[in-house]
Amino acid sequence: MPRVTKDLSPKTKDGLLSDNPEVKALQEKLCATNLKLVESRNQIQSVKQELKMAHKVLTNEVGDEINLQHLLSNGGHWRGRAEQIQVLQKKVRELENQLRQNIQKGQSSEQSTEEATVSWHLPGQDKNVAHIRAMEKERKGALEKMTSDHGVLQKDHEELKQRLDGSKARNKVLAVEVKTLKSQIATLLEKGKHDDELVGVLLKQQRQLHEVLDHLSQQEMKSKVTEQSLSQQLNSEAQTHSSLIVQLRQMVSEREAKVKELEEEVKQLVQKEQQQKMPTSEAQYPSNLTHVDSFGEHSLHRTSTVEDETAGSLLSARSVSAMGHILVESSAAQSPSTLATGRNSSMNGIDVNTLQLQCTQYKSLYQAVEVERDKLLELVSLQQKRVEGSSEKLLEAERKLQEVRRRSAILEQQLGKAKLDAGKSHDPSKHNNKNKPNLSSSGGRQSLNPSSSRDLPPAMAVSSDAQLEELNTRLTIQMDENGALKTALQSTLKAKQEDLALYQDMVSQVKQIFLQAIRQHKDKH
Repeated sequence: MPRVTKDLSPKTKDGLLSDNPEVKALQEKLCATNLKLVESRNQIQSVKQELKMAHKVLTNEVGDEINLQHLLSNGGHWRGRAEQIQVLQKKVRELENQLRQNIQKGQSSEQSTEEATVSWHLPGQDKNVAHIRAMEKERKGALEKMTSDHGVLQKDHEELKQRLDGSKARNKVLAVEVKTLKSQIATLLEKGKHDDELVGVLLKQQRQLHEVLDHLSQQEMKSKVTEQSLSQQLNSEAQTHSSLIVQLRQMVSEREAKVKELEEEVKQLVQKEQQQKMPTSEAQYPSNLTHVDSFGEHSLHRTSTVEDETAGSLLSARSVSAMGHILVESSAAQSPSTLATGRNSSMNGIDVNTLQLQCTQYKSLYQAVEVERDKLLELVSLQQKRVEGSSEKLLEAERKLQEVRRRSAILEQQLGKAKLDAGKSHDPSKHNNKNKPNLSSSGGRQSLNPSSSRDLPPAMAVSSDAQLEELNTRLTIQMDENGALKTALQSTLKAKQEDLALYQDMVSQVKQIFLQAIRQHKDKH
């Protein structure tokens, strides 16, 4: 695998491995070819060792001085040591038989010469005796030669017997070695099968790890999407908070201006009352201010309503908040005739009771506005603190993200280097089998290295370990992101609960202020 993707960056490697099925098929074929290559190399080594053993057997059979190429060029006319031994043994037997026949012939010739000397007393007896003696000398010399040749042949025969015994012992040793080598080959084949099974298991694990990696990448994309949505929500909330702060400030300034206007109106009314000092018991001007507190629009409106009804009916006006609470309630019963007279006499003066009532209403409104202003200022300060805290958290999150990206880049570089090193270390491991010692000619037993069959491609193990480490790091990152999201949600929930509590406190205080004003009004009347 590292040879195929050594020119690519680690990110493109991950993309190709996770997206392209052809690359996966090629990787599987590459692994199968690597396994076949390892098996063929093991077979070649075993064949080389068998060839060396056969060469040694031939040298023991033929001899060290004879050239094998010369034997091959003779075309089958050469005889081995066993055939030469048999031929020499036959020659020795023939010579022994000839020697025995010559001895018997010599004895028979001596007897015949004695009989001839006894029975025949010819005048040429001396010549015959001399001839016989010459023949006897010749025969004795030939006999001595034959005996010496026989001794030499016997020595050669003994030497050949010794060599034959040595060759038999050597053949036995070689047969034992062949048996051991066959058993070792069988064990190596079994180990090769186990190694093939192990390679299959590792390939399955690699596929599972690729699937897990794809799942984790999908989860990472989902987490990024959720993080972006949360950041957008935080930005929108910050914008809404800033707009709320601006609106609240405008509301506070408007209410302060209204309070100042009301104070000026009260002062003007008091001055007019002091100047005119006219009885105004016949006419009353019912007025009422309605305070509607709308939390969606955050603005206050003052309205005054005057209704004419039949005699005995009450003129009532209410100030209701957006939460549904009755804030101010005031009433004055007037008949149509009194209303008409009051309108005619309004040009002369204003009743003190109505002025007092308006003053109490204005005071209650002023107190409510002050309470709302204080609470809204607290809310503004709290929102500013939250915005600052969220900005700090955002900076910390960006810094952590940069650190994580830097670490991931370093880990990817290390992973690429490890894969390249693994591929380089796999090449020289194939040539380690050439340095094995040869078999000794003295009959020493040479055993194969069983660990040579377990030479698996290390890129598989290195890549699986690196992928496991990468998956563990990604899992930890996902856990950290989930924890950060949980903390962000908890903080937002806490902030909303605090805002709700503050709004409820403000509403309750405003309600108490208006209830106190109503009680005071009822006590006065």
